[in-house]
This record gives sequence, C-alpha cells and structure tokens, in this order.
Amino acid sequence: MTSRTAEERIQFLENQQWSLERQLKDHKDDIYSLKSELQDSVKAQKKKTTPEEIKPIEPIKVDSKIPDHLGKKKLEKLTPNTPHKPKRSLRTMEQDFGKVWFVRLGIISLLTGLVFLSNFAYTNFIVEWGAGPRLAGLYFLAVVLLGLGTYFEKAKAALSNYGKVIAAGGIATLYYASYAAHYVDRLRVIDSPFIGGLLLTASAGMCLTYALWKKSNVTAICSIALAYYSTSINPVGAFSLVSGLLLTLTGLTLLHRLRSVSIGFVSMLGAYLSFIYWQLLVNDGGTDYAYTSWFIIGYWVLSTAAFLIPHKIGAHPFSKTHLLTFASLNNAFLVLLMSLDFQTSDWVDPLWPVSATIGSVFIGIAMFLQYGKKLTSDICKIPFRSSLVSLFLMKGIALITMALCLKLTGPSLALSLTIQAGILLISACRSEGPRKYLLTAASYMVIALGAYIYFSMTSQKLTTNNTYTITHFVMAVLYLGISVIAHFGVSSEDETKPAQRGFPALLSIVATSACVLFSGVPEFGAVIILLSLNIICTLYQHLSGGKNIIPDFCYGSHAFSAIGLMMFIQNLGLLVTGQYFFVTLMLFAATVINLCMFIKDGNQPKQYMAYLVAATISLLLSFGVTESMPVILVFGSLIPLAYHAFYQKFIQHDLRFIAILGFIVYPLIWFACMVSYIGYFFGPHMLVHLIVAFIPLLHILLIQQKTLAPFKSIMPIFTLATASMFAFWQITYVGPWELTLAITACVYHLLDQKENRLLTGIAAALY
Repeated sequence: MTSRTAEERIQFLENQQWSLERQLKDHKDDIYSLKSELQDSVKAQKKKTTPEEIKPIEPIKVDSKIPDHLGKKKLEKLTPNTPHKPKRSLRTMEQDFGKVWFVRLGIISLLTGLVFLSNFAYTNFIVEWGAGPRLAGLYFLAVVLLGLGTYFEKAKAALSNYGKVIAAGGIATLYYASYAAHYVDRLRVIDSPFIGGLLLTASAGMCLTYALWKKSNVTAICSIALAYYSTSINPVGAFSLVSGLLLTLTGLTLLHRLRSVSIGFVSMLGAYLSFIYWQLLVNDGGTDYAYTSWFIIGYWVLSTAAFLIPHKIGAHPFSKTHLLTFASLNNAFLVLLMSLDFQTSDWVDPLWPVSATIGSVFIGIAMFLQYGKKLTSDICKIPFRSSLVSLFLMKGIALITMALCLKLTGPSLALSLTIQAGILLISACRSEGPRKYLLTAASYMVIALGAYIYFSMTSQKLTTNNTYTITHFVMAVLYLGISVIAHFGVSSEDETKPAQRGFPALLSIVATSACVLFSGVPEFGAVIILLSLNIICTLYQHLSGGKNIIPDFCYGSHAFSAIGLMMFIQNLGLLVTGQYFFVTLMLFAATVINLCMFIKDGNQPKQYMAYLVAATISLLLSFGVTESMPVILVFGSLIPLAYHAFYQKFIQHDLRFIAILGFIVYPLIWFACMVSYIGYFFGPHMLVHLIVAFIPLLHILLIQQKTLAPFKSIMPIFTLATASMFAFWQITYVGPWELTLAITACVYHLLDQKENRLLTGIAAALY
C-alpha cells in the first residue's frame, strides 16, 4: 500500500468518525428531548406505553468501502434514514422570521437609539457630568442587558432566542464602553494608550469567554457584529484599526471553538467593511497609506490563518464551497484595499509593485501548500488543500500578469508575458487533475495576450531596418520553446495536431517570418532564407521520425515557402538567370524531401505536389530568361520525359500526378514552338523544331508498350500533335513539301490499324 493510499484511507475513516460523532450528538439531543416530552405526557395523561408501540431505531448504515481517490469522487455523507420533513406553512415561516430577525433588528435599533440618546442627554442634561459617571452608565447598561439576556435565555424556551440577542447587545455595549474609555473624548478616563489597549483586549476576552460558556453561535455573531457597528457609528481615531484586529482575532478564535462558519464570515467582513467605513466617512482619508496598510495586512493574515491552520479531518468548520468563498473574499479585499489610497481617493501610484508583491505572496502560499509536506507533515491536515493551491496560484498569476501590464509596454511586455506563459506551462506539466487544465488554460491566455501586444505594437513600425530584428528572433525562440514544452508535458504522443503545441508553433512561424522580412536582407536573400528554413525543417521531420519534438512547427514551415514564393513572384524582373536556377533547385530539393516522406509514410498529405508545380514553373521561367529558343524548346521538351521516367520507376507508389504534370507541360512547349515558326519572339530553328515534333511520338510508343497504359485515352492527342507539328516542319523547312507530305500520308496509311482510323484521317488531310 502506497503512502498516498494510506493517507486517503485515514482521511476517509476520520470523516466517518466525525460523521458518526455528529450523529451521536444529535441522537443524544433527541433522546433528551423525547424523555422530557415523555415525562410530561406521563404526568398529564397517566398513559402506559406498551412495548409494541415503541419503534426500534434503525441502525446507521456505514459504507466501509474506500473510494478510489478522494480527489476524483466526493465522499457521500453518512446520514441516518429519516422521514421526510413536512412542508412548513407560511404562518410558521412568518413566526420564525419574527422570532429571529425582528429580535436582531430590534437590538440594533435599541443600540443605535441608546447611542444617539446618550448624545442628546449629553447635550441637554448631563453636559456637566464627568467622563467617569457617563462611562459607568454605559457599563451599567451593559450589565443590565447581559443579565436580562441570560435570564430570558434560561427562564423559558420561547424567550431563549430573544435572550441570546439581548445578551449579545450587552456584550457589544461592554466592548464599546471599554473602547470609549480611551478614545472618545466625552468618555475618556484612561490617558495611556497601552492601558486602553489592555482594557479593550480584556473586553474582547470577555466576549470570547461568554460565547464559549454559552456555546451560542447567535450570541457570538451578534456580539461581534454589534461591536463592529458600535465602533463605526461614532467619531473615532486610529484605534479603530486596533479594535478591528482584536475583534477579528476574537471572531476567528470562536470560529474554530464553536465550529460556526457564520462567525468566520462576520468577523472577516466586519473587519474590512468597518475599515472602509472608518476611512471614508469617519476618518475622511486622513491617515497615511503606509500606516493603514499594516492593519489591512493584519486583517488578511488573521483571516488566512483561520483556514490554513492544520486541523484533523472532519474537525474543520468550513465546507469546500464555504472555504473557497471565504478565501476568495479575503484575498479580494486585500487586493482592493491595498490598491486604494484613501488620502487621495485614487489608486496607489505606482500600482504595479503592490500587484506584484501580493501576487508573489499568493504564489508562495500555493507552492507551500503543494510542496510544504516535505518540511512538515502537518500541512497534509489542511482540508481541501488541492483546491486552495489552485485558488492561490490562479490569483497570483493574474496579479503578476497585471503587474507586468502596468509596468512594461510594447515588445518588452510581450517578452515578459511569454516567459510567464512558459513558466505556467511548466507548472502545468508537473500538476495533475483540474489544476493541470487550469494552468494550461492560464498559460495560453497569457501567451495570447502577449502575442496580441507584440504584433499590435510591432505592426505599427514595420520598417526594413533592423530595429525589431532581435525582438522578432527572441519571440520566435520563446514561442518555439513553449511548443516544445507542450509537446513533452501537455499533449499526448498519439495526437497529430494538438492545439496545445500548434498555437505557439504558429506564433513562432509568424515571428520568424517577420524577423526575416523586416531585417533589411535583400529580396533574393530573404527568399533563399525562407526556402532554406522550410527545407531544414522538412528534412528534420523526415529524418527524426517519431522523435520529432517540434512536429507542428515543421508541418507549418511550409508557410515559409509560400511567403518566399510570393516575394519571388513580386521580384521576377529583378532576378538574373542564375538566381532563377538556384530557386528552382531549392524547390526541387523540397519536392524530393516531401516526396520521400510521402513514399515512406504513405498516408501523409501530398504536399510534394505544390512544390513540384512551383519547381516546374520556376524551371520554365529559368529557361525563358535565357532568351534562347533552342534551350527553351529542347530542355522544356525534356521535362515531360523526365517526369514520365520517374513515374515509371515509382509507379507502385501512386505518383500519377507527376505524369499528369508532364503532360500539362506539352502545350507550353508546343505554343513556344508554334510562335517560333512565325518568328514572333525568336527565329526558326530547323533541328530543334524537328526534335520537338517527334517527342510526342516517344510517348505514343510508351503508351503502346503499356508503360503508360493509364494514359491510353489521350494517345490520339499526341498522334494529332506529332502529325501537325511534323507537317508544319515540312512546310517551313522542306523545298518540295507537297511531295514529302504525300509520302508522309502514305506512311500513315500503311501504319493505320483496322480498329483505329485516326491515321487514315490524317493521311486524307495531308493528301
């Protein structure tokens, strides 16, 4: 059994133990309640209960099977079989609402009225009283409220909820009186801030002690909320910040002692909201940002410690939803309040250090939660640790990204974001489960943002100088590196075009093309570089086989050839013959490599066809720039022969396209030959025209020998072409051409076969 399996078994069993203990407590309460009702019923009705009327309690079914993985399947709650609760009537709901919320609203109104009544009494009746009597009156009021609340809570069950709220009001009044003893001028009896702080601490301790003694969530929540409220509705000084820290510490201590999530939320929200209220309406932004920031950090540290302190599994008060909500709100308040300067009523300037610092802290917490078990095993006792890691990591990444966007601009920002995307992708490769997908998605969002900034900024200054050459090159390398990382860590080996590595590979191709196009290299040099990049990548793809670490970049490198050919076409008039032939050789090299890949794999796309067409056109253009009719006609007429010879050698590999392209070249050569007859571009060449006239006859012989049997249907075209071109040659270069035509017609008639009358028709035309 591995350590992971053992930890999961222990965690599951502890959850079962906690569930059973909770059910046992509920059953004890039910037994106590049933005993009380039974005693009352016996006294009132004197009715005996027979054994048959007592229904046995069904045993609790506990599933002893251990789930496969706690991170993949949720644990089912173990609850006893209880009957369906009857639907509550509207009247019952109104009564419950009145018992709970009207009482709470009433005590808040009472406390508010007492505060303003004290102000009114001070202004009109007790203006001459000293601070001591006034403070004593507040303490007396607190004791009265606390006593009445305790009495009502114990006296009758119907007044229990009312008594708890009254007691909470007494505790809040006590806390406010201790607070006012130092910082409210009309009630100040303590001049020493240290003694005032001790008294305030003692009052918070009394709140804690009373709530623990009563074990009442209502009392604890109301006392904490009213204490925050009491310190907010009166003009106060900076001591409100200390008061908030003490109340936060008190509330979060009660959170774990009373196992009440509501106490935690009230304590955390009360601290931040009272701080905002104090800054905006009471203090009017008079306190320095550097001073108040320490209190904001204190609130966040206390609230964060509330759920990062290790606990036994099952003893933590937070469920997964409550925990993530609590942590998200706590982090959101930290980021918001640390980014605001209440003195200037504006954002902190500069804001990027705040965002970067908080983001780094969040990422540090995530790393500690993930790998901290190497330092201490207690970290494994933190519930929902994996979810917390994802939460802090994603928030930290977002803040770091925002800091980079605030600090940097242009290509430097794009570089920083791309590096961050690579780090995120590396983290995704080392993660598992949902965190892997979250980090991968975050990585590609960051790389997309960086790419947008990079291309939008550089496109505004696309010049032929080398200003951004290094930037283009570095970005291309970074994108290619991310594609390699994705190849090894994110995408599986059996995928042909995974989007994870295809997207950065495409960006790398674009950045590389921009580096070549706008680096100041001459047009012909840029064409050669682009074609060379394609040849290198394609050759690497062919030789590496299954070990290719940049398959998508290699496959997309055909874009280099497309861009190079576009530049080649745009600059045809500027190139010389040697440059034409050099480009032709490179295109034929690319054709051969792609053709070898096709023959080797058999199921690859036939991208060699595009290279062969481009190479053929480039070769014809190379012949054309020589301005020599013999070269054009002789070597041009050899192209079909070469293609057909290659087809005959590799006919078993389905290379029919090569032979078809050879046939397509014929009309171009015949057109050049016909034009030369009339001397439109070039003068007549007797021997060259004779060679061109008899070249189709060679293909007729190949077709008849079944070497090119699939192309038997176009044999009449070659027959007509040979007869026509040979007749033109005789008319042009032979003196008594009538006699030679008649002799040729006789030969055609003798060579004709019974099943084919084409030669006879040609002979008749020649006669």
